[in-house]
Amino acid sequence: MAVDTATEALRERANRLYWTSSDTVDGVAEKLGMSRHALYAAVRPAPAGQRCAVCGKRLVYTNRSNRAASLATCSGCGRQVNLAERGAKIEAAAAAEGAREVVFTPAHVERRPGREGGVRDALRSVPPRRVATVAGALTLGALAGVVAVRAAGRYA
Repeated sequence: MAVDTATEALRERANRLYWTSSDTVDGVAEKLGMSRHALYAAVRPAPAGQRCAVCGKRLVYTNRSNRAASLATCSGCGRQVNLAERGAKIEAAAAAEGAREVVFTPAHVERRPGREGGVRDALRSVPPRRVATVAGALTLGALAGVVAVRAAGRYA
């Protein structure tokens, strides 16, 4: 049990030094008396302070280089988001519409090659009133179909 506590304390120190120090990775590893490989294995992603617009999970920085480049990764779906570009797009949309706040939509998310947004992403952009109208029409159509089948059964 003492080994687990010592190991966890070393991991915590490794994370703290890795994310807050300006030392190189080799310098941090040397201070901790571990290899680069062991250091990378101990480091956990750092929260980016935002959520994914597609799945709602937390965005994280997987390493210091990505943090410096404002390149976050979704902890849920794995999508990469350039937070600097994301902020600029939201500000530009707000300025264009004269709005105080602009809702962030999946269209602002950078997509990785080979991964399509799919139906779920497309449906997020449909206005709720349109969804209600289509749902009502489908319900009425289904009800009319049931009535027609029953009527046809009586006369068959």
